[in-house]
Amino acid sequence: MVEDDLAHGRLVEVLPQLSGASRPFSLIYPTQRHVPQRVKVLIEFLMERLATPVR
Repeated sequence: MVEDDLAHGRLVEVLPQLSGASRPFSLIYPTQRHVPQRVKVLIEFLMERLATPVR
C-alpha cells in the first residue's frame, strides 16, 4: 500500500530490521441497531483495501 510513497521518498522506512510479513488486525466496534454511517464507511474502505493481498 505504500510502495509508491517509499519509492518516491514521501515515506521513509524506519527500523527496517523489524520489517516482515503483514500483521493481521481486527476492527472492533460495539454492535448497535444503527451503526453510524462513518463507521460503515470505514469498514467498507478497510474491507476493499485489505481484500487485495499485499505484494
